[in-house]
Amino acid sequence: MRNVAVFIESSTQYGRNMLQGVAQYAQLAGWRLYYEQGGLNREEPEWLRDWQGDGVITRAARMRFSPKLAAKGMAVIRWDGDPMGPRPKDVPHSDEEAIGKLAATYFMRKGFRHFAFVGFHDAVYSDMRQEAFHLEVEQAGHPPVQDFITSRAEVHHADQEDAARQFLRSLPNPCAVFCATDERAAQILGIAADCGRTVPEQLSVLGVDNDPILCQISHPSLASINTNASAAGLAVAERLDAMMHQREPAPVTLIQPAGVV
Repeated sequence: MRNVAVFIESSTQYGRNMLQGVAQYAQLAGWRLYYEQGGLNREEPEWLRDWQGDGVITRAARMRFSPKLAAKGMAVIRWDGDPMGPRPKDVPHSDEEAIGKLAATYFMRKGFRHFAFVGFHDAVYSDMRQEAFHLEVEQAGHPPVQDFITSRAEVHHADQEDAARQFLRSLPNPCAVFCATDERAAQILGIAADCGRTVPEQLSVLGVDNDPILCQISHPSLASINTNASAAGLAVAERLDAMMHQREPAPVTLIQPAGVV
């Protein structure tokens, strides 16, 4: 039996889905998982310092001990959850460009000719989704996408909510609005109601992550892209298994989204 420590956030739907993929592989491989719930800003726990296990999967913001364990020869897969950090080349992760293209295709198949994107300037995933969404829409011959971009920390500030209301009022009718995350999409739905824009008749809103809680508490309920994060977790676990058995891991592939829910 292999003993594997796992530090993936349970505070996001993406993290929970990744955990499902890791757990699925662990059941088949007979691993014992050492897991503690936490968020993206967590630090690795003190017990990891002298841990004698076989492998580590970590997305902790503060990796206090896993680099030292890797230097000693333990199988370790580590990539932080910093939204502005570079994407690691040796870790499977979501194909952000495919997510942006899927959003554009979904809306265009519904007949929309006007499009907007709501995202963040301090998140690489948002930038990548925005760029792909723009390209797909413009290559189809539609008018340029209108953007509303803020920092992740500013979205609940009163002045930013006022700016969001003005942005939504300025959009043509009907307009397809792609949001970088479900959380942002849920906020936009609430602001749309505040400023008198009806959904989905005037604005059609699409999020990312397929978080069942956010999608269900939104009114109307939110459509969202399933990033297929469980497949990412499965791929990460497969990669760690190869490392623990001193095999060459399979080439890293981008995880394709599973569709719109």
